[in-house]
Amino acid sequence: MQFDDKLVIPLREAQSIVFFTGAGASTESGVPTFRDSKNSFWVDFDVKTYATTSGFSANPARVWQWYAERCQQLQIVAPNPAHRVIAAWQAKAHSVSVVTQNIDGLHQRAGSKKVIELHGNLATYKCFDYGHPAEHQVRSSNELPPHCKFCGSLLRPDIV
Repeated sequence: MQFDDKLVIPLREAQSIVFFTGAGASTESGVPTFRDSKNSFWVDFDVKTYATTSGFSANPARVWQWYAERCQQLQIVAPNPAHRVIAAWQAKAHSVSVVTQNIDGLHQRAGSKKVIELHGNLATYKCFDYGHPAEHQVRSSNELPPHCKFCGSLLRPDIV
């Protein structure tokens, strides 16, 4: 992949670099955006039902299943050149930060370290009542959504 020197030279000379990504970084991998009306995750679903605390409280199993299906969709996609280039810069340069709004984990799968995930990660979980992180494997539980092993609260994906 070739890049214009107007981009590469300043990056090579930079003391520190921040890559800030959003949905556009993952669309080439086949990840639908959350807002694009034609291909979005929300095209056939009501945001208030699936993406709010009141929606989760009203029907936790339905919301859990919806996010589980989104998580399965992400398992079949792969990092694209944008993710790999960012990971390569982070591996080579001294001070490179990766900040993303994406919840797909593709930066990490491409090799980026210490990714700051502003909106969380769909593959991790948190306690619904208290918000603390929870380690949990969905496959090991018969209850959906599962309960926090520490406080008994329901678990939910650790995303905003």
